Amino acid sequence: MNEMSPQECAEQLEMLLDWPTLKNPIYTDAVHYSAALCHKLAAGELVEVVHAHWNIVNKQYFCTACGDENEESTEFCPCCGADMDGKDDNNAK
Repeated sequence: MNEMSPQECAEQLEMLLDWPTLKNPIYTDAVHYSAALCHKLAAGELVEVVHAHWNIVNKQYFCTACGDENEESTEFCPCCGADMDGKDDNNAK
């Protein structure tokens, strides 16, 4: 499999728009959307979402992703930004 940068991926997707078989608006919308995501990835606008939850010990909340202590349950860890939706990532600490 060839490796390419997100920018190269966006450019390859945009070249698909010249194909006569992709004139259906459903396909062109999907290609435009995919290329836009690749452009955002190349620009550093997208980041990986880390999922975690709070472990409660002695009325203190500890992030399962970074171990940081928090005094209350919040939607995101103020230290690492993990989404506290209860869906721990496999690589969570």
